[in-house]
Amino acid sequence: MQGLRVLRFQAIGRAGPVASLTGLSGAARKAANRERVPRPMNPDIVYGERDHEGKRGQTGMASTAQFDDEMARRVVDQMMDLFVRPEIDRRKATGRISDDFELRAAQVVLNVDASPQVRLNDEVRIAAKYRAAGPMKKGEKFPIDPKRIVRLVLTDEDPNAAHITLLGLPAGGWVHWVLEFDFHYNATRTRAHAEAAREFLDTARDALDKGHLRTLVENLYGATELMAKGILLSIPDKVFMTTGSHRLIAARFDKWGDMGNVDKKYAKLLTRLWGYRGQARYLRGNFKLTAEKAREMLATAEEMFAAFQQQIPERIRPQ
Repeated sequence: MQGLRVLRFQAIGRAGPVASLTGLSGAARKAANRERVPRPMNPDIVYGERDHEGKRGQTGMASTAQFDDEMARRVVDQMMDLFVRPEIDRRKATGRISDDFELRAAQVVLNVDASPQVRLNDEVRIAAKYRAAGPMKKGEKFPIDPKRIVRLVLTDEDPNAAHITLLGLPAGGWVHWVLEFDFHYNATRTRAHAEAAREFLDTARDALDKGHLRTLVENLYGATELMAKGILLSIPDKVFMTTGSHRLIAARFDKWGDMGNVDKKYAKLLTRLWGYRGQARYLRGNFKLTAEKAREMLATAEEMFAAFQQQIPERIRPQ
């Protein structure tokens, strides 16, 4: 998918045996649907993006796509064709799994600095956020209602990965499929940039209170650049894992704004602060920043920080 978007949704519904997901062709699946035979990802499945409370809605820095059943089919088909079926074939060929292997869960883990990793069944590492029907005690066991799953979240064993996860849950005599994917990379690295940016923002606010506008510019520039780099770290480009180039970060972030993946005013803020920084720190020309303008830029940076925090993927520590 193009852009910095939280590509996550749930696909929950009645399905046939899990094993059929590995062997049913697209044509056969369509024919089965016409005959109203229950199959994985059939037309009865409910699709839709959900927020942290399980309501339909949008999340992330940019507007998120609305998913329909046809798009969900394409996601599953591509996941199976590109990653899962080839992995199953390789394992069968080497004797790691038997010919009657049945798929219950699959996960594709994507890291910028490593090859894709495919996990099957018990190898899948994921945590589920769940809306309980009532009060629960810690450690209490309960039957899972797939429709109460809000989202699937990677654990901290995959600190910087994007992922596609497909989970088959038996319920009511059928298998309910939960599909979630998040193509934000470098969650832990991004969070570190957010923590550093917070410190620079706080120092910039202190400088404004004291009327030290040169100090404000230096720290506000540092905070904004850290946030810009953190946002760019979310895409699979190795250069942002190592670069310290001010010009490269500014140029790429400006382009990111032009593409509509981040509010353009955040890119403009970074460019504006770059200009003020030359005057404030290196005494290049007259420094003419007013307290009112400084307060306005700080407010925009705080808004950027709030939006930046919302896009950072969550990680859960296994219990």
